[in-house]
Amino acid sequence: MIDDHTANLVDTIKQIDDIPVISAKLALKDSKIDGLRAFADGFVKEGVGAGGASIAAMLKVGIDAKHLLELSEAEYQKAISQSRI
Repeated sequence: MIDDHTANLVDTIKQIDDIPVISAKLALKDSKIDGLRAFADGFVKEGVGAGGASIAAMLKVGIDAKHLLELSEAEYQKAISQSRI
């Protein structure tokens, strides 16, 4: 949302109060999965849920965006393989 010029998140937050805004540069453009790359390509518009969850996970576990992507792709593969059973 920070790079989305149509969202204007920072100015919206400034209207409320002086609240810090944290963003994460996720590695979704490097994904092997089309659906995840669609986020990076701008085809999927996301609010702050996925970004907030990603930041929380990276801070809690101490991983970077590349490692988070690897874990996300592994979970995706598990979910897809279970749905085919």
